[in-house]
Amino acid sequence: MSDAIKLIRKYGFDFDASNLAAWTEEKADEVAVRQVTEARTLDLINMFTDVKGSEKKPIIESDVTWQEGGICATTPSGDDVIDQFDVTNYKVRIEKTYCVEKLAAFFTRQVMTAGAVAENENLPFEDILVNDFLKRHNLELDKAIWQGDRNLSGSTNLKFFDGFATQFDASNAVIDANADLAYTSFTNSNIYAALEEVYRKTAEANYSLVMNENFTIFVNAKLFTYLKANYASKNFFHLTPDGGARTTLDLFGYQVAIEYVPGLDGKDAIYAGDRTKMYFVTDLINDVSSFKIWYSEDDDAIKLRAKFRGGTAVPFFNEFTKFVLVGSSS
Repeated sequence: MSDAIKLIRKYGFDFDASNLAAWTEEKADEVAVRQVTEARTLDLINMFTDVKGSEKKPIIESDVTWQEGGICATTPSGDDVIDQFDVTNYKVRIEKTYCVEKLAAFFTRQVMTAGAVAENENLPFEDILVNDFLKRHNLELDKAIWQGDRNLSGSTNLKFFDGFATQFDASNAVIDANADLAYTSFTNSNIYAALEEVYRKTAEANYSLVMNENFTIFVNAKLFTYLKANYASKNFFHLTPDGGARTTLDLFGYQVAIEYVPGLDGKDAIYAGDRTKMYFVTDLINDVSSFKIWYSEDDDAIKLRAKFRGGTAVPFFNEFTKFVLVGSSS
């Protein structure tokens, strides 16, 4: 034992730490990221690709007329109608700049590259930042696919193209499922009746629509949760024996898929139709998830850029159904 330690023990000397702040360890290599809802709509609908701006897509509809077969003469009857409908997309870009030097004043200096020059050329947390960016970008796209509105202005991401809900709300050809019920709000108690009315009104208009295996009812997270609560109150637990129905449920008694899409979050309305006749209009199929990231010597900063073309299109509005609340701004 050293003489200094012996003196401390003998005379009871102690450390004076009154000028030190309490220690909090800050680790830059353990990063937490907020949960981001996974986008879903593009996995459910169809796409038109290779579109730059506006194009016309063909529609074909055939008449079938039966005639007496026991005669020699032939009389042509029935037309094959070829028509067109417009599809349009709009170019959107995202620009981000990262000044790595700003991290030097904080605990984040631990993950900066050594060297005054090199420290600005490498982006700390790059994998985490890029993955979080893509998830949030895809979620914003999901919202725009449903609630986009070209009449909006300001800084909103919804102003670049019209979404499905915007187009369905504006169309008089879309079947109105709230015409008789006249609901002003959705609750746990009435959500099943509203969804059932969507099915019934669609079937009344054209029964072949609900018989289509691709007929789908789209709702937001709140209404999806209401339906789960409604089923639970009726002890319909057998509907999801595997417990895996996180985003899809069946409308009990009708074998129709109800899909939760985050793009409808914040909008209390129900929409239904053949999901394969709902189109996202873009240029390249992977544009929405493509980006470039590079070090810019001119700015001594790292930049990220993403660009894509986006739009929505529906060829037959009279084959879709909406349930919009009375008094809604929709």
